[in-house]
Amino acid sequence: MLFPHTKTRRTLLRHANPPEGVTAHDLLLKAGLNDLPSAEVFAALYTKEVSAQFTVERQDTDQVVGYVSFHHLDLSGRHVRASFYTDPTAAGTGVGAEVMLLTINYAFAMWNVRKIYFWTAEPDFQILHTTFDTDHKEATLPEHLYDRGELRDVHIYAVYREFWEEHGADLLNKLVQTPLERRNAASTDSTETPSGENS
Repeated sequence: MLFPHTKTRRTLLRHANPPEGVTAHDLLLKAGLNDLPSAEVFAALYTKEVSAQFTVERQDTDQVVGYVSFHHLDLSGRHVRASFYTDPTAAGTGVGAEVMLLTINYAFAMWNVRKIYFWTAEPDFQILHTTFDTDHKEATLPEHLYDRGELRDVHIYAVYREFWEEHGADLLNKLVQTPLERRNAASTDSTETPSGENS
């Protein structure tokens, strides 16, 4: 059974509820993230029909370094769309991958969905491909998104529950364990008596 983790040893997803009249984009600009997608792209891909949203923080500095949202949740079709953004300069190496793993796991743990969609205006969802060594691309919507005066393609990727349970959940579990928990788990694995042998 999956647990809806919201933090690793260095990364925290904190529930976000912007005040009336303040958008998530405004919230992130105020936090000092200046390398955001345009407001049009952010609104189209991150903040429509939101089921849950989080700011991303570094645990060591409490600095906001990104944003996660879940939207267009369809419990009859058993899918949800997820979006995440991390500022690579503020977040540091590897935090974006941790955020992606937390995002995927949270959706599968919270809702009875069979797949999670990611829509992006970038032609290559590099972080997903690098983490899992597979593409996951499902479709491209040509000229679907208006951004600063021009139409851009939207690329759709999907992660299925079966794939996550086989290839992703254990990876995240290692990131949420403390060093002591990891050491104890390794000791337990190495001292287990093989089946059929007496101790």
